Amino acid sequence: MRVLLVSHHLPPRHVAGTEVYTLRLAEELARRHHVTVFATDDDPRLAPGSLRRREGKGFEIVEMAEPRLAPVPEATWISPRAEQVFRELLDEVRPDVCHFQHLRFLSLALPKIARAAGVTTLMTVNDYWLLCARDGQLVDREGRLCDGPGLEKCAECLADYRFGLTAAEVRVARGVAKLRDVAGIDLGRVARRAGLAFRRFARKSVRGRALPQAGGAGMLDGVEARRTAVRSASEAVDLFIAPSEYLRGVFRDAGFAGGRWVVVGYGMDAPSGKRPATLPGGPRPLRIGFAGTVTPPKGVDILLQAVKNLPPDSFQLDIHGRDDLRPEYALPMKKEARGLPVRFHGAFEPSAAASFVPGWDVAVVPSRWVENQPLAILEALACGVPVLAANLGGMRELVEDGVNGRLFEPGNPASLASVLRELVGDRNRVESLRAGVVPPPTMEAHARIIEALYEEAAGRS
Repeated sequence: MRVLLVSHHLPPRHVAGTEVYTLRLAEELARRHHVTVFATDDDPRLAPGSLRRREGKGFEIVEMAEPRLAPVPEATWISPRAEQVFRELLDEVRPDVCHFQHLRFLSLALPKIARAAGVTTLMTVNDYWLLCARDGQLVDREGRLCDGPGLEKCAECLADYRFGLTAAEVRVARGVAKLRDVAGIDLGRVARRAGLAFRRFARKSVRGRALPQAGGAGMLDGVEARRTAVRSASEAVDLFIAPSEYLRGVFRDAGFAGGRWVVVGYGMDAPSGKRPATLPGGPRPLRIGFAGTVTPPKGVDILLQAVKNLPPDSFQLDIHGRDDLRPEYALPMKKEARGLPVRFHGAFEPSAAASFVPGWDVAVVPSRWVENQPLAILEALACGVPVLAANLGGMRELVEDGVNGRLFEPGNPASLASVLRELVGDRNRVESLRAGVVPPPTMEAHARIIEALYEEAAGRS
C-alpha cells in the first residue's frame, strides 16, 4: 500500500506529540508499506514555498518551507501554495491512502483535494484545532478552560490572538539564522525574548478594543469562514481517528462529522534493556520527573509550587524540555527554584527520553489544558514509571487513580503537593503504584490497527 502522511511540522525542529507520533507511525508503517511524509518547515533560511527532501527511517520526508507568516488569520488554515505543492505530490506519489495528522499552516482544503484525486482519506484528530483556532487547546485568552466553540465567543477570544509571525519577525529570524550559520553566534534566545516583550505590549494595547479586521472582514466573519472551511474538510474525510474517548466526546458534542469515528490510542515502545522491578532501597529523595515544553499550558509552575511544600531533602525534581519558548514564563521559575533540588535540563531528542525516564520514581503531568493522550504519560508507563496527572480529559483515561498513578485537582498545587507528601512518606506506596503499571501497546501493534483501518476505509470509499 502507498501511504501519504501529512503533518504541520516534524522533528527535529518541532518535537511535540503530534510531530513525534507522525514520524514514529511512518517508521513502523514503512516496514510493510511505501510511505511518504509531507509537512511544512519553518526554517527561516529557506525560501517560502521551496521544497526540501530528506530520508527518514525507511521513508521519504517532503517539507515545504513555510515561515508561519500570518498577515491575516486565514493564512493559518488556507494556503494556495500548500495546495499546489500537495497536488503535485499526489501526482508523484500516487498514494492509496492519505492520513492527515494536522493541517495548521497547510490548508483545510487538502482532504478535498485528496478525495478529488480518488485517494482514501483518514484524519487523526490529535488536538482540538479543528474546533479551536487558539492553538487547538480549548483554552480562552485568560487561560481558562473553554466548554466548546461559539461564534461570538470565539471571535472575542481571538480578538488579540497572534495567528502567526509578522513580516518583521520573519526577517529577524532569518537574520539570526544566517548569523548563526556564518559566525556560529546564536542569538535565538535574545531574539525570542525581545519578540515576546513586544507581543506582551501589543496584546495589552489591543485589549478592550473593537474586534480586529481580518482580510477586509470582521473577526466574526473570519470565525464563520473558518467553520465553513472545517466543515468542507470534514466532508472529504472517510474516517476520523480519536486517540481518546474524551476527545471523541468533545467533537461529538460539537456535532462534528457524524459517526465516521473510531477511537485508537497511541502506541509506545518500551526502552531497550530490562529495568529491575524495584529501585535501590534505603533513604533517598523521591525522584520526580517532568518531560515536555516549559510553557504555561503544561503547568510546570504548578509542579514547582507543589514541591516547594515538601522538605528540600525529600525530593529531586528533574525538568526535561525546551524552556526558551516562553522566557517570561520560564526565567522567573528558574530563579524561584534556586536553592531547591530542582534541575532544568533543557531540550532533548525524543529518543533520549528512554535514558532518563526509567530513573524516576514518578512522572508528573500537571497540564492546565485538557490534553488528549499525552506521549509523556505513555512514555512513563512504557518505562514502568507511575504517573501523577491532572484529573482532566484523556489523561484520566490513562492514569487509574491508586493503581498505576494518582490523579490530582487540575491547576491546584496544594492537591499535587498532598499526593507527593503521601509518596515521600510511604515508599511502599510508590512500589505498589509501579507494580500496577501496564505498558501501553507497542508501535507495531498500534500500526497494525491503523493498517486495518486503511483497508476498511478504502473498502468503503
